Amino acid sequence: MLRNSTKITVVLVVGLALVLAVWSADAFARQGRGHGHGPGLGPALDNPDVLAELGITAEQADQLKEIQRAMRQEIAPIKAEIEVAEVDLEKLMDAASPDRKAIENKLHQIADLKVKIHMLHIDAKLKADELVGKDVMDKLKGMGPGRDGKQRGQRHGNRGHGNGAAGR
Repeated sequence: MLRNSTKITVVLVVGLALVLAVWSADAFARQGRGHGHGPGLGPALDNPDVLAELGITAEQADQLKEIQRAMRQEIAPIKAEIEVAEVDLEKLMDAASPDRKAIENKLHQIADLKVKIHMLHIDAKLKADELVGKDVMDKLKGMGPGRDGKQRGQRHGNRGHGNGAAGR
């Protein structure tokens, strides 16, 4: 009986840790996009009126786009590594006798990878702030898409998330 209750306790604790890890990673990702280097900047950087209003040159706009692309390119393999580690974690959890230490190590590995992604977002934000100034980036992020729920839903719908054509 004690063995089953211990297994249940481990499953519950790890399950809660996973829920918290996913929730915090989502919050980090949303925070990163909200700081002016997420996917929503592209259209604003292609708008000559916005660039003129903020005093951003075409060269600076290209550099901001490159900062964003480079960040996304660095993040892609880390996301894939997280996916593999999460599958490994499922396997550890489904074992007849789950190894608590192995589960903990796998959770730490996943958390470390998510911190790497968050740091890449921060690095991109700092580069963008250095390039055109924090005040300009703050204004720019307020001008791009995603300022209200409708635009945000449409943007995600166009990328295959949400309800697709109905969201346009």
